[in-house]
Amino acid sequence: MKRKINPGKLPQWITGILLLSASVLCLTSSDNFVSSMLQTFAVQLLAFTAVTSVAALMMKRQILATFCGLSALLLFVFLLPFLGMQFSVPQEGEAELRVAHFNVLEENDDHDLLICNAMDTQADLLSFQEVDDTWADSLNELLAMEYPYSRIIPRENHLGMALFSKYPLRDLHEKEYDGLPNLSGRVCLPAGCVGFVASNSPRSTTSDSIARRNAHLHQLENWLQEMKGPKIAIGDLQMAPLSAQMDTFQLQTRMLDSRQSLSARAGALTIPSEEFVDYIFHSEELNCLGFSHLDSTRSGQPGILGWYKWRRES
Repeated sequence: MKRKINPGKLPQWITGILLLSASVLCLTSSDNFVSSMLQTFAVQLLAFTAVTSVAALMMKRQILATFCGLSALLLFVFLLPFLGMQFSVPQEGEAELRVAHFNVLEENDDHDLLICNAMDTQADLLSFQEVDDTWADSLNELLAMEYPYSRIIPRENHLGMALFSKYPLRDLHEKEYDGLPNLSGRVCLPAGCVGFVASNSPRSTTSDSIARRNAHLHQLENWLQEMKGPKIAIGDLQMAPLSAQMDTFQLQTRMLDSRQSLSARAGALTIPSEEFVDYIFHSEELNCLGFSHLDSTRSGQPGILGWYKWRRES
């Protein structure tokens, strides 16, 4: 005689199976959109399933408690390798380099507000993405006096970009890869010159776009490996904060994420927004003094800011 599921317990089964399925997907490859998104929320899912498991036990909802407990265990297994990740360790001292990055969003028409927010960072190097012709004109008009060194690659497909600097830009090159614009060069400050690659990877929502993103990341790794001396990588790289792609990128480039803890990378217990695929990586020749997410602009996406000093032998 077959055992039937008690209809009163059906919500527990449905909720439990959905949470367990999400946890299993976190353990699979991030080369698909669903897994990548779930990995971005892994810390939040772990907290939710653990708390729900305890609450369900207290309410004598054994089925839900079991599913949530298993889900929490799988999520912990997924997160375990990331607990030993290398992050920038906050240092003391006066910043010798400040770098800020913003996604302006092509559709955002409040140019003055976002550009004022960018100037308020007092960054030496400003990076912008999703720059079209209209944005290019606004950036030039408002930033040219304080940031006399610049390069803009306007595009109408959300892939345009711009770079503005207070200090001279040397060896500046536009690097086109599979229709994706990239900028590389050196910014020469009073403390010394720093190499950079600024980039904007395509949105990764289909298998084809994910393959294109991965190929682009591999090319970025090659460019950064060829670059000698202190360097930074800036932009929206469309990598989940906790993913195999992130591990590979840092391993191949030997660069550190300017976010200074696992909770900062994963968004702690908040909901990670788009700025968590925006990054500033730096090489070991630089110490990161601090990193922050800037107040949200009308683009709906906060900017990011990192400040650094040269690592010198004592």
